[in-house]
Amino acid sequence: MADGIQCEQLQGLALQKKEYKHGLLLNGQQKKRNAVIKKMQSDVLEREGVLSVTELQTVSACVEKHVGWFTCTDHLELLLNRVSDTLSHLLESESIGNRDWSQLTVKICLQIFQAVPKHIGAIVWRGECGKEALQRIVGFLFQVIMSQSLHTDSRLLASTALVKLINSSPQPQLGAVAALHAVQLTQEEIDGLTLGELKVTVMAKRTDDLGSLLISRGLVSCNHNEMLVCQLPGFQSGASVLLDLLFPVIVAHCEDKRSQILSRAFQVLTLWLKCIKVNIAKIWRLRAGRLLEQHSTFTTQLLELMWHKIESPVEGLLDSIHCSFRLFLDIYRQECSHFGDVKLPLYSFLLHRLKALPWQVKAKYLLLSSLVSCFGADKIMVDYEELPKHLFNCLSTNHLCSAASELYWTILQQHRLECTLTQGTLSEQELAESWAQWWLQILAEALTSDLPLYQQNTANYLLGRTLKIFPASFHLLARAFDGGHPEHHLGWITLISTQQVISGSLPMEANIQGNLRASLHCLSDRVRLRALALLCISPKTNQALSPKAMSLLKEFLPLNLNCSSSSFRQLLQASVKKALVRVRDSCLMNLRALRRSDISKKGGEGCPGTADCVFDGVGFVQWLLELSVSSLLPSLSYQRKKTALLLMEALLETCTDSWSPNRRKGQPPQDMTELLNLARQSGSWDFFSQCNLQILVGCLMDGTNEIRELAAKLLVNYLPIYLPQPLAGALFEHALRMLCSPRVSQAEAGALMVKTVLQKSDVSVLLGVVVHGKAPEDVCSQTLIFVTYLHQQLEEHYRVARADLLQAAKTKPLHGLIVALRKCLTEVSETRSSLWLQSFRVRWRLFISQLMDTLSNISHFLLDTLSGAQFSCRRQETAPSLADMGIAIKAVIAVGKGLEQNVGEDSVLLTEDDKLIQTCCWVTLRELGLLLGHLVELGLSPHTSANSAHLLSTAQVRNTAGIFQDMLLKCRHWGVVEGSSAGFTRFCAALLKRQSPELQSIPRQILEKGLSGLRGPRSSSITRRAAGLPMLLLCVVAGEDSETKPLLHYCMKTLLDIANTPLSSDWDQTIDLPQVCSIHTLKTLTQSSVLGSAVLTYTSNMATLCLRGLSSASWAMRNAAIQLLSTLTCRVLGKKCSGDDSTWSGVTACTFFLHYPELKSLLLKELYNATSQDSAPVGGHLQLYPSLHSILSLLAKLQPSVNDTNGACSRFLHPLRQLAANPIHSVRMMSAKALVALVPLTEYSKVLAALVGDLPACDTPIFHNTLHGQLLQVEAVLEAGLDAGCLIPQDLQDVVKSLEMKLWLVSPVQRCPLIQAAYLKIVSLVLNVCSEEFLSSLQLVLLADLETPPSRLTIGSAIFRRAVTHYLCAEVVRAGNPHQLERIDRLLFCGDLDIRLAVLTWITQDLSCKNQLAGSWILKHLLLPGSLSCSDDALGNTPRTL
Repeated sequence: MADGIQCEQLQGLALQKKEYKHGLLLNGQQKKRNAVIKKMQSDVLEREGVLSVTELQTVSACVEKHVGWFTCTDHLELLLNRVSDTLSHLLESESIGNRDWSQLTVKICLQIFQAVPKHIGAIVWRGECGKEALQRIVGFLFQVIMSQSLHTDSRLLASTALVKLINSSPQPQLGAVAALHAVQLTQEEIDGLTLGELKVTVMAKRTDDLGSLLISRGLVSCNHNEMLVCQLPGFQSGASVLLDLLFPVIVAHCEDKRSQILSRAFQVLTLWLKCIKVNIAKIWRLRAGRLLEQHSTFTTQLLELMWHKIESPVEGLLDSIHCSFRLFLDIYRQECSHFGDVKLPLYSFLLHRLKALPWQVKAKYLLLSSLVSCFGADKIMVDYEELPKHLFNCLSTNHLCSAASELYWTILQQHRLECTLTQGTLSEQELAESWAQWWLQILAEALTSDLPLYQQNTANYLLGRTLKIFPASFHLLARAFDGGHPEHHLGWITLISTQQVISGSLPMEANIQGNLRASLHCLSDRVRLRALALLCISPKTNQALSPKAMSLLKEFLPLNLNCSSSSFRQLLQASVKKALVRVRDSCLMNLRALRRSDISKKGGEGCPGTADCVFDGVGFVQWLLELSVSSLLPSLSYQRKKTALLLMEALLETCTDSWSPNRRKGQPPQDMTELLNLARQSGSWDFFSQCNLQILVGCLMDGTNEIRELAAKLLVNYLPIYLPQPLAGALFEHALRMLCSPRVSQAEAGALMVKTVLQKSDVSVLLGVVVHGKAPEDVCSQTLIFVTYLHQQLEEHYRVARADLLQAAKTKPLHGLIVALRKCLTEVSETRSSLWLQSFRVRWRLFISQLMDTLSNISHFLLDTLSGAQFSCRRQETAPSLADMGIAIKAVIAVGKGLEQNVGEDSVLLTEDDKLIQTCCWVTLRELGLLLGHLVELGLSPHTSANSAHLLSTAQVRNTAGIFQDMLLKCRHWGVVEGSSAGFTRFCAALLKRQSPELQSIPRQILEKGLSGLRGPRSSSITRRAAGLPMLLLCVVAGEDSETKPLLHYCMKTLLDIANTPLSSDWDQTIDLPQVCSIHTLKTLTQSSVLGSAVLTYTSNMATLCLRGLSSASWAMRNAAIQLLSTLTCRVLGKKCSGDDSTWSGVTACTFFLHYPELKSLLLKELYNATSQDSAPVGGHLQLYPSLHSILSLLAKLQPSVNDTNGACSRFLHPLRQLAANPIHSVRMMSAKALVALVPLTEYSKVLAALVGDLPACDTPIFHNTLHGQLLQVEAVLEAGLDAGCLIPQDLQDVVKSLEMKLWLVSPVQRCPLIQAAYLKIVSLVLNVCSEEFLSSLQLVLLADLETPPSRLTIGSAIFRRAVTHYLCAEVVRAGNPHQLERIDRLLFCGDLDIRLAVLTWITQDLSCKNQLAGSWILKHLLLPGSLSCSDDALGNTPRTL
């Protein structure tokens, strides 16, 4: 008992001590706070003037942390005065552009209003001390809200602060009146604002329409519900701020066309609907009835507001519309529940409108997902039967996948819930079967699709959600993939892979193992790779490979090393690497488990099988190592060696402890050394044994670059020690011999060996190099010794070349040593480390100077050799022609062989010596340009200290610039131009990055010189497509790193000015015109991916230039213009998606014209000019317009927009329809394709009906060109509409009825076979909609036409008869009547050769007929002996083809 009392006393003393310490702490904090407040009051508030940014930050922190200090009226008034002065200064001076200053000032206003609302309310509504200062602040806040020059964030803060004052009203009606005045003031309906006792006059005028929207946003997000839904004084009964004041403002802004206002307006609409939802009960009482009647003006206006913007391209707008639509449905459901409306008619109306939208509309699926929970999943599936098809169509387009997936997920969840509620407790199998009624077939088809994107998106977006909601659907899907086709294997693998992700492990039942093994042995590469990925990948990286999985891998890998596909090898390596990571991590996990069991003295009894798992993993890695090494023998194929090296790279990257600083991820685990030691104790994992090392070194001598470079990479990155000295010495000696080979591949192999020796050799081997050369022995830098020796060898080879270039090309070429120098100087990290050492800088500067002198001499020597200058008295200033180069090379050969120089001068055949010298020259110049670019980059390295000079002088840099200009402008060989341009780009980039104005000016001087040379006249044609000049200019502008790119803009403007210069009256087609060279240069700049989108800012200018150039009298000008226009089209629209000209990237017409509005006006003007040249009211007489076909080709490559909300495409339809009468066939064809691209999907039915309605009757006078063009347009629109699924069924029926009434177009009355064939193609598209009576009449007409031999040769008759034959054959297959096969028999053996060829073409090309009864019957007759006469050469080979 006494102990308990003493314990309580001790606890009491401890508590008192704790409270005492806490009191002292609070005391100290209070003193510290008072000191801070006092200091701020003396330093900030009591001084006059504006608050700086630093002072504002201090005040903001004090307001946030120490609220009580300015509850004193004097302090608050001081603070308000200082803030008022600051706002006045900001609004009256140019400091308004300082975003931080203005934003901080407005933020402090909001903080004060939030911190002391009672004190501020007393000032506003009772006029207490501080009224004048607060009144000025309110006026300034209004100016901020109305000012367009201020940042939007500051304006938002100001509107929120102002609403805080309105919310402080003691009565809701007072706040409502203040809100009314605030909105009216932003709309300039009044000049001043009365806010309680504050009288504010705003001097600033409205600069944009955002002010009222910002006030509305502040009001709907203020949560002052009583003020928003109270009776608005002065208005009719039931009027409120929320409905009658704010809604009209929001509607007006939502109808604005400016994207920056439109986006914010719909955000405010979402907040407004949230406010409506919260206050809906109060609104019912205020209005004494419902808010959302189905046909009321308010409901219609709200729905149309959202509906008209669902296809707007404004970023983020669709998400806001989706949120608003969901809130609208919630409010409507609340109302129907409250007022007892069980029919919910608005749901059916909305579903009908959503069904009518094309499947390409993303908003369709987002809005449907909101409607599912209201309407019910089963009702939607019944009413919208095409939904599964449309939803799965979305998976072929990435931007629709997420919306389709969300709708699918919502439908499945709702369907499961409805089944549970309506049918009681159901088993998982029964639930899965109910799901299968709607989705099994189409999901199985998607997973077995031959389109990888379609299948991948189905697996990623739909399959996983299906298996989570309906687990038993796994077995239903598995049965759907029981077939042995590759597509079935792919579907099954995708199913098992998704199930593995969900369950966490790969099921390995007997049937699954059998299917997996069959997939691993499938003939399809895609199936084998997917099966391998399934076997190797696991959700957990430390999940060990099962013995069965290892066995399957050991069976699979040796059989797949010879694959010729590069992508197959890369994916194979990726999958095997994931398997190796699993092996490594599982072994490490088991080793840790063994270590813990040893520490706990349990001897491993608690971890059964861990040791076996470790040894199995070690054994598998050893097997893979042996397989890889055995596949690297010299006699094996390139494919096998490449795959083996990739597998070995995966091994070394995964199962070694080599740490690489260049890798951000994938570093070896910390305890990897323990696993390596365990494996090596058992005699395994000796990756670089003597045998393995020799085989890898042997790969350095392979004949292919890929094998050599990959082997060198493995040696350099993963070999933990230097190469053995004997091996390194022998390798270096062999490398020197390879550098002297005239073959480029062998010289490159020697250069790679030299670099490898440099990186993986010790000092003794490097010093052994000095014995062969004359490098100074006092130099300690290994790299400097090495490159000095290589430079000495290069000078020796150069001396031989000057004496006898033919002999040098055979025994001592220059290019090998130049490549070796480039690799050693730029690809070895030790080189840069040595360059940055101050002790070596003098010697490095001397070496680089000597090397650049040597390279300069070599370049001048080779260029003189190719131009023949060494045999003439003067140097040629222009690039020699190819013929001149050939003569110069033959002169070199003659000198080398001691012959007369005119020997063989007239021969046009190239000898081996010709090829040898030509290759030696251009490869040397190419590599020389690359090396010079790297040398300048090294010499001007930014890592050098500020006190030390660059390794290169300005004179050397200018000399290098001259070398590049000579190589680009004085040599025609494209290999030289291409190689030099890569080095020159690096050269210009290095100069433009320097801080020295003198260095930065060099690229601009080169650019100006090139452009000035382009303007000057020329005496002859010296280049082809401007040759190296465009590359010279491209290199200069590509080196710019700044965002503004001044050099590029200067170059583009100058080129456009030159190209737009009119041709002189006496222009000569035998010389290069400056305008033509400028256009070719523009093409090169546009084609370059280095410049990115910066060059596309001149799209309209270049397009205008091209269209004008197509009308030029100069062929060269027209040729250059069409090339530039083609390049520009590719850059703007992207690459072609398939071989079809109409299938390009998904740039819609509306999006294209939104980005290039000037181009829209230009194209439209050209089209109207083309169609208005002839004023005759009838067609067929339009004049030739040179740019017309190119314009139509550009428009035809666009994709149709879903909805033409801005009217961007509608103005094109009239001239395009007029072009149906053009006398040129290709123009009529392209106008039909362009019409498809420019008709919105929602207008296809309307336009198609108009086109068919314009087809003439039988007795109407016609022009054949016009009628043919109309039919082409009908065919194009109809086919596109059917493919897109956007034609309304009833409208399609009406169109088909109109077409049936035009049967005369295929009858003998119509004498043009092309028109007959066009009409027949249109009918073939809608056979399933045509009436049987019409089809019977059509067949009679067509059979009669075929049986009547043509009386005379007519243009297009063969095309029509071929179309008739194909149609009749297809009709036989469609009808499925065996008795009609005789018709094909008669056609096949008729006397008309065109018909017989048409039947055979249909059999061989229409793959679907081979699976039909007609196909098998026809093939049987073709293979009968004597069934066909072999005398017809055109038919003799057809049976063998089949």
